[in-house]
Amino acid sequence: MIRLNSLVSGLAIIIFATTGPNPAQAQQFWTPANIGLVKPVTSLAVNSAGVLFAGVPDDGIYRSTDDGQSWTLLTNPAGFTLGPILGMSPADHIFVGAGWQEFRSTTNGDSWETMRLSPLSSYDPPVMALTFTPSGRMFIATGGSALYISMDDGKHWSENTGVFSDGSTYPTFVACGPRGTIFAAAASLLDTALGLDGMTWGAVPGEPAGGFGENIGFAYNLSGDIVMAGSNGVYRSTDNGGTWMSQIGPADLTSNYSIALGANGYIFKGLGSSFGGSTGLSLSVDHGANWTPISAGLLSDRVYAIRINRHGYVFAATDSGVFRYIDPTGDVKSMANTIPANCSLDQSFPNPATSSATIRFGLVESTPVSLVVYDATGREVAQLATGEYRAGTYEAAFDTRGLTRGVYYYKLQAGAFSQARTLIIAP
Repeated sequence: MIRLNSLVSGLAIIIFATTGPNPAQAQQFWTPANIGLVKPVTSLAVNSAGVLFAGVPDDGIYRSTDDGQSWTLLTNPAGFTLGPILGMSPADHIFVGAGWQEFRSTTNGDSWETMRLSPLSSYDPPVMALTFTPSGRMFIATGGSALYISMDDGKHWSENTGVFSDGSTYPTFVACGPRGTIFAAAASLLDTALGLDGMTWGAVPGEPAGGFGENIGFAYNLSGDIVMAGSNGVYRSTDNGGTWMSQIGPADLTSNYSIALGANGYIFKGLGSSFGGSTGLSLSVDHGANWTPISAGLLSDRVYAIRINRHGYVFAATDSGVFRYIDPTGDVKSMANTIPANCSLDQSFPNPATSSATIRFGLVESTPVSLVVYDATGREVAQLATGEYRAGTYEAAFDTRGLTRGVYYYKLQAGAFSQARTLIIAP
């Protein structure tokens, strides 16, 4: 889901709270990722290869291929005014809603095509939010006009009828969950597509009493968890929206545009402010039960969007540009208190891998750990684990989607122990 001053969940890789370092121990949580981009950034997007895109009002779209270390301004056909909203389709095509215009790039941002939602009118309605289903259908919420749907990658559009039973309320928010279920909202109202791909609409099952409130943020992870945050609090669902568990959020919940959910339940979110962004950031490492302020290091306390790329880096869009969370994170699971006799690094499985691989390693004592994947040229591809780990056996998940086929290798550094192995990525 992409919305004005918000984010979608990324394909996050996050360390479990019981195995990673305590974020409260750090003095500075964020470092500038602003070379070539010291401007207000209102939206972020990331493709399957980890390339970042940043939207700057009245300026255009910037691209980074090195985890935010440097940025390049892309070709800008129309100025991308009013705070561009970015979206990334399953095919890695970039969509931009910019004021009363919409654009698509199938060339990684090197060139753009103009889309028309309402080709018979003189201008299109402003895009408030956009999302994609796993099958590639695209939904755009326009607020005062309609919910639009495209079944051919944005070439043609039609109004998606049936959302909200009164027939006169139009969504300002739309998002797709991990199983293809569509959620739409307008003010404090929330509807859901009970069937896949937005064809049948009805009330959200299990919606909490009083609803989620306004200014909804939405994120999900690959495990199927969904987080819905609004002015009434932060809620989590593990059954595709059937039931919702209320979380203890930060005290100021007036706005929840920026939110991200990790694979293990870590939640990054803005604390709240007036329309236009969130003030500061907080982190929960226990599924929302407790929160830690993590704004230290940001030059601006207004956070518009958060993204997590495939390399495990967390990025925040602010009035002072883009900032990167100081430590990369990884999806690492402890294997039921199993402590090995020796430190070890196992062969990844499956091997070859087509979409994901699991890497198991063992530690005989508490020690700093680094588990990194490299391509055949020695370029770092992903950091799967970093920080202090207790003695035990662990499994790290490595998402191989978007990587070219070939031979890669991964290296474990655990105190004095060091070992590397190879893995093969197949098409």
